[in-house]
Parts: sequence; C-alpha cells; structure tokens
Amino acid sequence: MSKQVAVILSGCGVFDGSEIYETTLTLLRLDQLGLGYRCFAPDIAQHHVIDHRSGEVAEG
Repeated sequence: MSKQVAVILSGCGVFDGSEIYETTLTLLRLDQLGLGYRCFAPDIAQHHVIDHRSGEVAEG
C-alpha cells in the first residue's frame, strides 16, 4: 500500500488560488514518486469572484 497525500486546492489562478502550473507539477511529481493522491477543495460560498481581465467583481 502506497502512502496517500491530500492536495488541497483553493480558488483558481495566479492571483487568488491554485495556479495551474504549480498544481499540475505537484500532481506529476507525486505520481512520479509513486504516491497516491486525492484532490480536495472547500465547498463554501465565496465572498466574491474577480474577473482578472477587467479587475471587476464577476456577477453570479
């Protein structure tokens, strides 16, 4: 039985959460080391979401 790792993801993107390249490389390295992993993320309402193209709060 291999060791298991929990990967906690939060938000989306370089300015407010899990940056895609860092996340992908982390998962790749865990796989290369033969470690099992499961990804988790909070399931709660967010204060607000920013559209980083415009800098404005996104509706919805």
